[in-house]
Amino acid sequence: MSKFTNPNLRLVFDNARDLLSDSGYNWRAAKLTQSFLRSEVLMSTAQSRMHLPVLVTDNQNGNAFNTERRLQLTDVFIVSSINVQVAKPSSSTAANYDTYNFGDTGIFSTSNCATSILGAYKNGFLSMIVDNDQMLPALDIEQFYKSPRTQATTNPLLAYAGATTTISNINSVDGSEDGIVAIEPNFILTGNSNIDFSLNLINAMTAVETNSRWIVRIRGVLAQNCSKIAS
Repeated sequence: MSKFTNPNLRLVFDNARDLLSDSGYNWRAAKLTQSFLRSEVLMSTAQSRMHLPVLVTDNQNGNAFNTERRLQLTDVFIVSSINVQVAKPSSSTAANYDTYNFGDTGIFSTSNCATSILGAYKNGFLSMIVDNDQMLPALDIEQFYKSPRTQATTNPLLAYAGATTTISNINSVDGSEDGIVAIEPNFILTGNSNIDFSLNLINAMTAVETNSRWIVRIRGVLAQNCSKIAS
């Protein structure tokens, strides 16, 4: 059973309401809904610290990918959970690709790419500074690592009743649970803040795939049109 049950989500809502009130926002006038943010950055062999864009105006990495979801300037977001994943889209604009919480060697087949992903998960961390306030000094990303018990294989052979049968497996993944880490205490992101969010890998990756990315999903409560920039 998922740890994100109705009672737990109600506590997240209560936290969001209290955080908004403590920060001077009228939560009753805001529309509070479950939502998510999604930041993406290309894997790199040249740098160990990669900037993760959060705001719609953030162009430090260039144009946003079409599968990202950024925070609008007039909105406020209360963070309740985070997931760190990897992906290898077929192009810079593809939207039909899978995401992983481990370096699948069938996908990241270039020599040393999968092991670089593994090393990043085992030793890397997230950090975030919001308006010079360290919201996440160091959140280790090993807790987001999930290697499924059943993994995709190409035509494994199964001996059954004296015959050889061909079968195919896919990765066993629970999208409501795997790699999702609850963040406590919850904290606020505002669309009119200066947000420096980064993925720190200690050492740069030794190999990457074309279009391969790190993807960070931030889940929580969205308060629409209540940023002080809108008042």
